[in-house]
Amino acid sequence: MNSKENNINFITGFKGWLALLVVIHHFGLVFFPSLVNGDGRYLFISKKMTKTIIQSPFNFIGYGGALAVSFFFIISGYLIAKKSYNKSIDISNKMLDRYKKLVRPVLYSSLFAFVLVTICKKIDLFFNPWLSSFSYYKNVEPNIILCLYQSFVDTFATGMAVYNPPLWTMSSELLGSLFLYILFYIFKNNKNFYYILFLILLVFLRSNIAYFILGVFVEKFEREGYFKSIKNNAIIKILLFALCIYLFGFTYLSCSAKSYEVLNKLVTFKYTIVDSVTLVRYISSVLFFILIINSKVLIKIFSFKISYLLGKISLPMYLLHWPILYTIIIYITYKFNCYINNKTLVVLGSLFLFVLICIISSIVYNKLSKKLDSIISSKSIITILEAFRSI
Repeated sequence: MNSKENNINFITGFKGWLALLVVIHHFGLVFFPSLVNGDGRYLFISKKMTKTIIQSPFNFIGYGGALAVSFFFIISGYLIAKKSYNKSIDISNKMLDRYKKLVRPVLYSSLFAFVLVTICKKIDLFFNPWLSSFSYYKNVEPNIILCLYQSFVDTFATGMAVYNPPLWTMSSELLGSLFLYILFYIFKNNKNFYYILFLILLVFLRSNIAYFILGVFVEKFEREGYFKSIKNNAIIKILLFALCIYLFGFTYLSCSAKSYEVLNKLVTFKYTIVDSVTLVRYISSVLFFILIINSKVLIKIFSFKISYLLGKISLPMYLLHWPILYTIIIYITYKFNCYINNKTLVVLGSLFLFVLICIISSIVYNKLSKKLDSIISSKSIITILEAFRSI
């Protein structure tokens, strides 16, 4: 296997584990809300245990979703920079191709969610207060026109996706990538390109576009050999890994904890563009990505066959997990709760089935989507957009 293929496997494998992290984070949103957003309901975990986990760097359930998304955006910026360096850019084709690449999975996953919600409403799945209290979809009514409109327009224009809320990231993905393509098209041959890019970064620090730009800078510094001291020094890599794990745990829930008291003082300024938690997330996600691309051990881990296979289903797993969680899994958990008098077993059983169903659904999705792609041509997408514009 050549180095180029290894690179692709590493990126793909890393994305697979990131998608799994998002899945577990949203599972925690349902069953461990106190770890995710400070919700006072201690459903399957004690108050004391919740406090201990929140104040440690290992609350992956709590911060995993936001962290994974930041890595997705950094990777996009990094890869766009790699592909755009020393290459001419056909801006109109890039913009259209990017939209077409994203709109199909958005459409398929939205329709999947729509069908699940419709079935749940028909059979009255949320028939009791326990199920109703857990379900995001209890007040969502099936509407095929709304589903299609949000798939083609709203998801990308506003980030609004009623049937599948995690699709909000597709808006940032589209806008961030198009923004970079435009910058490369206009300024790439300007000798002050990266100075201009830095100024733009400061302007967009409050938006997800900042992650894309940071990915571009990582690619530039890697290409110019600035990371050699990290690549050739095992001690630096170990210390950097430990630092990143510690920084990951700095969240809105933990920033006032004693374990983060010193860090909180260091990153809290009287006048600042972004808050301390966002600033630390920028720093930690960039540092960890730099560590990964310079660590043979981590590249090998993310290039393992299991990582690569997980990466191949990372997109559908990300797209499908929300409707599966808020329909099938909450019902399974309800049944477990009725017959198993052990909360730990109930949660572990539900989590295992959740991940298993997501993986199986993703494999099926990958096979079906190829057939659907051949049916839904680019011309038909443009026709549908024209129809919506005329409404």
